[in-house]
Amino acid sequence: MIRKTILTPSRIAAIGSVVVLMGLVIYGGVSVWSVFRSDVLRYERAVLDTAFKFESDLLGFERDVFAFGSGVPDTSHLAVQERYGALRDGLSELRALGFAEAADGRGGAVLARLAGRLEDIAPTMAGLRDTVNGQTAALVVSVEMRDY
Repeated sequence: MIRKTILTPSRIAAIGSVVVLMGLVIYGGVSVWSVFRSDVLRYERAVLDTAFKFESDLLGFERDVFAFGSGVPDTSHLAVQERYGALRDGLSELRALGFAEAADGRGGAVLARLAGRLEDIAPTMAGLRDTVNGQTAALVVSVEMRDY
């Protein structure tokens, strides 16, 4: 009867090498996944923060432009123009994150229409003054903004 040794030192070394290699691959995969996941979570957080800020700026702009157009005391054309500038900055931040590029892009048709509307009312915003004509223009803008 011939007796064969199943676990020779070279086989033990080969099995050990495979186990170590698989451990390194698993560790590397987990490390890459955790970095990727944290990047995705950071991006999602940035998108949510920017979208929330943009929505707040939009609501504030609509409120201020309507208040100025209605002649509410303590609301001037400067406050409306400041809100308008913040709104355009917010749209630029959304574009930097990849939103509002086109009507069929990730920002969707709503942000694309809003971007177009902001460009359309730019001359009106630049021309607002504390006059009856400026207040009338602000009321027109407030109605047009509801339409985007």
